[in-house]
Amino acid sequence: MQNHINHYYQQIFEKMGTIMLLIDPRTGAITDANAAAETFYGYTKARLKYMNFSDLTTLTPEHAFRELLSIVAAQRAHSVLQQRWASGEIRDVEVTYCPIEMEGKRLLCIIVNDITMHKRAAERSALALSSGKVFQWDWNLKTEEIAIDPTLKSMLGFEEHEIANHKEGLMKLLHPSDAPQLMDAARSYLDGAALLLDAEARFLHKNSSTRWFICRGTAQRISTGIPEHLTGLLIDITDHKIAEEALRATERRFLYLFKHVLFHMDMSGEWTLFNDAWTEITGFSVRETAGTLLLNYVHPEDRQRIAEEFQHLIAGDRETLCDEVRFLTKQGEHRWIEIHARTSRDERGKIDRIIGTLLDITRRRRAEEHLIASELRYRALFEESKDIIFISTPGGRLVDINPAGIHLLGYASREDILSIDLNSELFPTPEEQSKFIQVLEHEGSVKDHELKVRRKDGEILTVLVSATVTRGEDGLPLLYRGMMRDITHQKRIEQQLLHSQKMEAIGQLAGGIAHDFNNILTGIMGYGELIRGRMSKDDPLYHFIDQIVTSSKRAANLVQSLIAFSRRQQINPELVDLDTLVKGMEELLTRLVGEDIEFRTELTDENLPVMADSGQIEQALMHLATNARDSMPHGGILTIKTEIRELDREFRRIHGFGEPGAYAVLLFTDTGIGMDEKTRKRIFEPFFTTKEVGKGTGLGLSIVYGIVKQHNGFIDVQSQPGKGTTFMIYLPVIQSSDQLFHSMGLTMPKGGKETILLTEDDEVVLDLIRSLLEGFGYTVILARDGQEAVQRYLEHKDSIKLLILDVVMPKKTGKEVYDEIKRVQPDIKVIFISGYDDDIVARKGIFAAEQHFIAKPFSTKFLLDKIREVLDTQG
Repeated sequence: MQNHINHYYQQIFEKMGTIMLLIDPRTGAITDANAAAETFYGYTKARLKYMNFSDLTTLTPEHAFRELLSIVAAQRAHSVLQQRWASGEIRDVEVTYCPIEMEGKRLLCIIVNDITMHKRAAERSALALSSGKVFQWDWNLKTEEIAIDPTLKSMLGFEEHEIANHKEGLMKLLHPSDAPQLMDAARSYLDGAALLLDAEARFLHKNSSTRWFICRGTAQRISTGIPEHLTGLLIDITDHKIAEEALRATERRFLYLFKHVLFHMDMSGEWTLFNDAWTEITGFSVRETAGTLLLNYVHPEDRQRIAEEFQHLIAGDRETLCDEVRFLTKQGEHRWIEIHARTSRDERGKIDRIIGTLLDITRRRRAEEHLIASELRYRALFEESKDIIFISTPGGRLVDINPAGIHLLGYASREDILSIDLNSELFPTPEEQSKFIQVLEHEGSVKDHELKVRRKDGEILTVLVSATVTRGEDGLPLLYRGMMRDITHQKRIEQQLLHSQKMEAIGQLAGGIAHDFNNILTGIMGYGELIRGRMSKDDPLYHFIDQIVTSSKRAANLVQSLIAFSRRQQINPELVDLDTLVKGMEELLTRLVGEDIEFRTELTDENLPVMADSGQIEQALMHLATNARDSMPHGGILTIKTEIRELDREFRRIHGFGEPGAYAVLLFTDTGIGMDEKTRKRIFEPFFTTKEVGKGTGLGLSIVYGIVKQHNGFIDVQSQPGKGTTFMIYLPVIQSSDQLFHSMGLTMPKGGKETILLTEDDEVVLDLIRSLLEGFGYTVILARDGQEAVQRYLEHKDSIKLLILDVVMPKKTGKEVYDEIKRVQPDIKVIFISGYDDDIVARKGIFAAEQHFIAKPFSTKFLLDKIREVLDTQG
């Protein structure tokens, strides 16, 4: 029996740092001791095994025996004794008794904790009251002055003048975490909630170390009972606190030891338990477990594996076993147990049993499982995120990056991208990288920082980065963690939108300027034609007048170009076939580009019906041909190609324009000098030109832009320096088979004898039209605003046959005048005139397709023909 116990405890107790003895409670004889006991008492293990427990105490053998009897009878677990070392030194110890049963014998396992330091610290604390570790203080509650013992200031490393005798001085000495607690204790005492001011607090040394003090005090009250002073003592208990913490550490180690289940198992698999921790873990008592097999309590799914590991131990294939196993509880649940076991050999060296410990690790395993599940969820998010998730080092290396990042940056695999140098291969410029790193490290994090990055193929992407810095213990950056979102397409769309808004603003400006010019040119052109009509061609001044009229017409054409760009000129759309229109222009375009440029057409065999103003589209083609000719000064090839394309939402997402549907596409391609991206973005702006001064107005392509937009189409351009240019015009296809038709030719203007009410707020235009009409026999009644027009009509309503009304006038618009007169004379005839664009005119209630409307500027012949047409119309 003794040999078995020796082998068992030699294996388990040798590595335990806690002092342990095994004694016979009937006699007090020591039957075993561990290495820690040898070190503590100064006796060898062999010597201890021949001693009695009373030999180690200051008690007489009789007193020691009675102490053991009382422990067994009363089942006491603790006692405090004084024990004697081999050297004769007396130590204070706390003894914990744990009864165990081994092979039919009841023994006491004694665990000894040395509390000598603790007791001595307590004695020193008591001694402090009379040994200079007690300091006085006085707090004047009226003046807030606090008189602090100068020796306390000196003890804490401060000079007298450094700590003011005031509340702020006390706050300087108190630890920030303890100051509120001490102040609360003082208020509680003064309010009568506590009988005595009694609190513990840490005081700060000048070198930032701390010392513990007990603060005790009472109040001195005046006759009214109101406290006037608080006085008391500060008692230094730092050594006592240190001893307490050492004792708690020992107790924690002791409790940890007894959380382990101690066992040994013989070769048949039966096992014996040595403490009650097993019952706390599984609910089975030591008595219920006696004589059973350890494997009976292992979860069925783990049983085979553990059985095999024990077999390896028994066979001598291994000396130790360490594993985590599920054990069954009495309630049918399972708990995770960490099992440590090793073989024990007899005097002949033969394995005769297995000894070990079991530790409940259920809480830890569940936390690990929760962590693993959390990591799996994070990894799933990491792997499946559409945004780039990355971890990198300040040195410019990627630690990890998700598949989205690998794909977006154009690399074949994670290994491929993790090998790159971010500094040289990801950032387009050192400045881009330096600015980003500087902001990140200074702020500690960035959110939605716009950054340019380079793909493996060289394409530059725009991304939004949100990242944080992880720092090491030295405060230096250790890792960068963050996310990137690709906004390249979004930025492209934003630029297209800004360009569109810019062109719209320029168009509005051009339209506004054109309106004012129209009024001016109407006067110049009209008066010039009146003068020229009354002069003989032999008159020396006729040539000058003719040049005025010709120049004003050229100016009018320039204004029409501005209106075309602003997409507000009046057009007459008809159903035309785009291929037919291009074929009709081939001969003209061939002559326009010159002999040194080869002109080709590649027209589709399908019908391309579009609603278009043929004259406007022909004008656009001529401007494009002229632009192509100028871009090929040494000759080249100009190709016009037509086709049908079906645009979808994906096309709109990529290009930023195009409603879904079928479009006739006209591709105008030259092999000229091409242009860079900066030029390409500005080519449709009015007056923008790359030609020399005097060799171009810069209006050609802006007119093309306006014409296409007015036809509800889209225009795009692709070009690179030295690689030519392709203009792509998209026009909506009209599903109709109507034939094209053209208007009749012009006739000579005619006059008349009718009375006409003319309303115009511009004096020049008013006088011009009056002179023109009176010259052709008409009687003209004038009005300069809407209200005057209604009044003049009511005065002459029986004679007026036609109204000529400016659309936009003071006091009443042309439409308001017409509606008011129409209530008096429903069949009154009217012609509206305006220099404003169609959008503004339409907002005033006049629709050119539904009413008789003339846009300024106009020729005298056109106005006279229109008046005669309206007057001669029946109804």
